[in-house]
Amino acid sequence: MPQVVAVQVWYWMTNYQNGVVNYVLTQLHIGDFFQHDWYASTFSQLSLVTLLIVWGALPFVAITLYAALSQVPRELVEAAEIDGARPRRVFLDVTLPILTPVLLILTSLSILWDFGVFTQAYLLIGPSHITPGNYLMSIYLFQEGFQKADYGKGSAISIVMLVIVAALSFFYVRKMVRVGEVE
Repeated sequence: MPQVVAVQVWYWMTNYQNGVVNYVLTQLHIGDFFQHDWYASTFSQLSLVTLLIVWGALPFVAITLYAALSQVPRELVEAAEIDGARPRRVFLDVTLPILTPVLLILTSLSILWDFGVFTQAYLLIGPSHITPGNYLMSIYLFQEGFQKADYGKGSAISIVMLVIVAALSFFYVRKMVRVGEVE
């Protein structure tokens, strides 16, 4: 249900007739966005879907990174600063290696969650405007497997999705094990 509300708010903000985004961009003199249709091209449709998904995932990522940053030992940062390290070197040599496992987990979880995105894209683009140019694999699976009742093709698409996610997960788990061995 929260996804549906987020899509409704997002659609209201980008509505070409009276959207908030068009009004703000026009008032800031960035361009003339009066009656600009953000859903006119495939690129802008997928860009809006991407922005909506990132907007929804941002709180989880921000809170997780904040928690990880709070676990960086202050003694290590102070020791690097006393040794004359500039802030950039402190981040690259002290903070980033400590954050690497958390960043790998966040990346892995984001890929797993975002690979199956269906609701936002299907509701935002709309079933009548979905073309082969703006397919996501989950929408393609839905159309082939359920709307056309081609269960074999739908099953094949889901197996391909599973193999891709398993391969990506294997890559990140392997990377995590290597990071654990280094420490």
